[in-house]
Amino acid sequence: MHTSLEDKRRLLEDLELLDYAITKRIRLNSKVYQPDDPKMNHHILTENCLVSEACTKLQQHEIKKLFNKYQTERLELVKLLSDDDAILRDLKDLKDPKFEEGDFSSFLTICQSEIGVSEKDDCSEDHDIYDLFSSNNNYKEIKRNIENLENPVSKRTHWVENRTKSRRKLEKSILKSERYNVLSSYTSDLNLSVLFTPAEIFGSQLDLKAAYRQWLSLPRQNRFPLDSIPKYRHYLNQIKKRDETIEFDSPQYSLYLKELLSYLESYIQRSHPLEEHQSEIESTSQFECPELFCLACNKLFSKDSVYHSHLQGRKHLNASKKHMLILQMESKIATLFSKAEHLKIQLENTIHDTEREELLTVRERELEKQDESKTNKSTLTDTAPLSLFYGSDWKLISQKLNQDINDEDSSDEELDEKLTNPLNIPLGLDGRPIPFWLYKLKGLKYEFDCEICKSKFKGRGTFIKHFKDENHINGLRELGVERDFHDFRDLSKVEEVTTLLATIKAKTRNEAQFLDDSLQVEDDQGNAMSKKVYDQLSKQGLL
Repeated sequence: MHTSLEDKRRLLEDLELLDYAITKRIRLNSKVYQPDDPKMNHHILTENCLVSEACTKLQQHEIKKLFNKYQTERLELVKLLSDDDAILRDLKDLKDPKFEEGDFSSFLTICQSEIGVSEKDDCSEDHDIYDLFSSNNNYKEIKRNIENLENPVSKRTHWVENRTKSRRKLEKSILKSERYNVLSSYTSDLNLSVLFTPAEIFGSQLDLKAAYRQWLSLPRQNRFPLDSIPKYRHYLNQIKKRDETIEFDSPQYSLYLKELLSYLESYIQRSHPLEEHQSEIESTSQFECPELFCLACNKLFSKDSVYHSHLQGRKHLNASKKHMLILQMESKIATLFSKAEHLKIQLENTIHDTEREELLTVRERELEKQDESKTNKSTLTDTAPLSLFYGSDWKLISQKLNQDINDEDSSDEELDEKLTNPLNIPLGLDGRPIPFWLYKLKGLKYEFDCEICKSKFKGRGTFIKHFKDENHINGLRELGVERDFHDFRDLSKVEEVTTLLATIKAKTRNEAQFLDDSLQVEDDQGNAMSKKVYDQLSKQGLL
């Protein structure tokens, strides 16, 4: 016979387990949650330097999910406790003799028969542990014995000492693929590669490249010249300002603001899941603009008196009502950048990193990508070794397990560590310095400079290949080249590119003039003339 008491007991048990799980994670890794108020941070817990930032971010999202479940079940429990009718029904059911002598006793007999436990069996310890209605005087001792039994060190010690050679291959495959999840089974669906993009670097930078491309395509009164298109860095510096040339009443601009605001709000929740951001979102601010600029009308005034009289006019009030949604979204975006301290820091980090990447050469970018791929393999995302949580004992046991099995892998790693490159010789595809004869054959001792992309290259082959790189093509665009980039191949100086570009433009103009002059027409009297002259005379009425 089911009663609401069972639901209350289950909810109370879940709340206790959730509270213990959250407390345990904060105790093991104090970087997961640190109060903003310095008075609340007593620095009792020491930081675990072995846990990476990625693992910390993942555990923050895990605690957030556990906390949401805690809040949901707490509200459900409050609802059950406030239901007086359910309490009366439970009391009535408990007084029913069928509850004690009928259903409950038969259910207990079935359970004991299936498990094979009788009343005469010696199960005093289990009874003391699981009896919720008795006071266990030796509870701490019993709990300590259970924890010792569940210690992974004691479980593995016997297995290490008694393993045989016949199971060597099986153990090797198990240990190589063995990982210990930091996440619980309830939050095992969390994944940092889904929560963050690679450009966000686990919430340390912003990824606004999609918004930048959308911003470039917005309708404007004066379009950008093809030779001076703003770069991603310029967009980040002016993201808190209103571009006066944009047609702000267009639907494209409204869609741009909506997607930008949605991204910023989701990014704040993803980068700092355990903090409350409602106060930052509710406070109001506005886009940065000149002092006498009206955002509702998108108009700049020259005098203060004219500006204040405009604010009280009917035209301004109608424009404010018409563009209320756009002004609200702009206000929220400006508020997030001005009030959210974390977003300020992350925007500055993004700007600095973008400026640094623009100064890198092609070779430096390739080396940086290789370093990032190596660090990503070693970075903890959703797993971590048990030595982080169980101390050095487990670490010693795991070292004994891996000592004999990973002999071949360790020998390869020692060879890699012995490889040195004191002469700074270029590396081959295998990551090793190339031999000297190949160095001379490829002509790597000669350096070639390119003024267009502002880079230096070793070897003629590398220099020729770089003409197809995106960095070189962007440099040609900055010089005014719009198409036919293959015509400017093998040109590495700015003067050569500008001279050839002027020649091509002059040739194009001459061809257009020749086409205009080559087309002949006749008037009513049979006089032959070019079509251009005929159109001019007809407009003047001289024919």
